Amino acid sequence: MFGLSFVKILPIVLKALPVILIGLFVAYLFVQNGNLKSTVAVLEINNEKLTESISKQQDVIDQQTRDIGNVIEANLKLQRVRDQQAEGINELRDKFNKVNAVGKRRDIGELATNSSNSVRRIINIASKNALRCLEISMGAKLTNAETSATKKSEINTLCFDIANPNFTSFN
Repeated sequence: MFGLSFVKILPIVLKALPVILIGLFVAYLFVQNGNLKSTVAVLEINNEKLTESISKQQDVIDQQTRDIGNVIEANLKLQRVRDQQAEGINELRDKFNKVNAVGKRRDIGELATNSSNSVRRIINIASKNALRCLEISMGAKLTNAETSATKKSEINTLCFDIANPNFTSFN
């Protein structure tokens, strides 16, 4: 009996099997399509976040580039000032290491012994001028007397280039 009913059912099963398989395949594709749609939605959100993050990071990079440029510019300005001050120091060394008409180097101790009042006055003025040069090089504002000085008797001879901008030459 089993053999006879199986033989009757087999053609029906064979005809229905492709329909069932196609139905299962369509159901599988439908489920996969839903999963793919949700995956695409998640990926689009992630893409938007990444694009926004890249934009923010680019802004930070641009700001850092500007900051580095400003630092380099400030360093160059400071280096120019340092070079000018080093040149001024070298000029002062040359002034103090002069050789007199007899061929001897200056001896401030001997000068101080022979004419103490003159040397005291010169040293006091030079000390005052040197301190003022230091103040100006550290950012102090120039006084009206310093900016308007045009004569040699009015200037700070130690750093006239920064202390007396309107003074042009020693002639």
